Amino acid sequence: MSAIESFARKEPSSGITYLRNGVIVAFFIAKPVHEISDCLLELLDKFVQGIPPAALKWAVTSATGEEWKEMDDRTIQRLKTSLAPAGSRKRKLTAFRLNDSGLDAPGYSFELVGRPNDVDLPDAVTLVQMTFPLTALQEENIASFVSQARGF
Repeated sequence: MSAIESFARKEPSSGITYLRNGVIVAFFIAKPVHEISDCLLELLDKFVQGIPPAALKWAVTSATGEEWKEMDDRTIQRLKTSLAPAGSRKRKLTAFRLNDSGLDAPGYSFELVGRPNDVDLPDAVTLVQMTFPLTALQEENIASFVSQARGF
């Protein structure tokens, strides 16, 4: 296997990284959040445990949130609470994003978007997307990464 070179592109005036290569693991789930909340909680835990400690630093913690905020010790617990069936069943949209870099294109990120069944969009239910740096595909890391992805 030939090596894939890492790259990142920055916006010259702001210095924000708008593009970088990496690895995406995504799940398109045909069930609403409130029916699979236990599985989503386990998936979030496995993701957080499988990346470097304290890698996640920024969050948009709700579907109506518009700006990245620095994470604190309670952020993950609040997000887990938002996945509980009682609240997620009532919401039109349950969504949050976590990453290691705020506005910059992330190396590590976790995004969840889910909604109760909608008769107009029956296939648009729950998306979970995780990103990892390209180093996950290096020869010395790939077996561990594949095992982690299968565990998800």
